[in-house]
Amino acid sequence: MKTFNLRHFLAVFFLFSVFLLPVAADDLVIQSGDAYIELGDSDEGFDLYIKAKPGLRSVLITESTADPEKRADSFAFRAWDYNSINGDEKRILDGAFLESESSLYFLLDSSPEENELLGMAYRIFIPFQLTYGYPWSREGQVEVHQGTWLNIRTFE
Repeated sequence: MKTFNLRHFLAVFFLFSVFLLPVAADDLVIQSGDAYIELGDSDEGFDLYIKAKPGLRSVLITESTADPEKRADSFAFRAWDYNSINGDEKRILDGAFLESESSLYFLLDSSPEENELLGMAYRIFIPFQLTYGYPWSREGQVEVHQGTWLNIRTFE
């Protein structure tokens, strides 16, 4: 009798896991209608708004390409200069705040705000001039214009 109960429990647990896992993962997926760009009066960049979802805790803008052999890291984009929208955000890497003596203005947001189109939304100011990487590894600059690809990474 105990064996049957254990098998029954494992079967039910497996079914719930299979069907509920995609629901939890859906909160991290950005779909059409979950984000939009707002071109303001700034000649230095634009605002990207991303809909806040129950399991979504943070968003980060990264390079849109990755090394297919996974030998080179994919870097987060940074602004050259401070901006009041997301210039004070702290980045967590491998479970710890990324501390730096130099000012690194990562394009990220962990504090959703009210938005007239999306309800609660993350807001990231995207400057037209971006940088990524570090002098001791791969680094570069990107000029953002129509047709530039940006990767939105989401985190629980």
